[in-house]
Amino acid sequence: MAEILSLYNVGWILVHSDAARRNFGMLPGVRLDGEYSRLRAYVVEAGQSYFLQDSGQVQARGHNNLLLGDITGAQVILKYHYILGISSVRQNSE
Repeated sequence: MAEILSLYNVGWILVHSDAARRNFGMLPGVRLDGEYSRLRAYVVEAGQSYFLQDSGQVQARGHNNLLLGDITGAQVILKYHYILGISSVRQNSE
């Protein structure tokens, strides 16, 4: 589960079923942050990143557009859902 949470860059989890509350309550690296009625909110304690390979900063994002900066490495792989037509602009800070 930790690998899936990292792959999809999950930072928060909101659950309501008894089974999900039990399972996420015992999951290492996930802590209860709050609850209301039957809802529970959990925080994934591992650091989130939009970069699967190499690193950089997502400086801006919008409809069909990502602005990346401070890129390191020859080939960047992002943790974003693909949408036909999305483009990225590479800006290195020097």
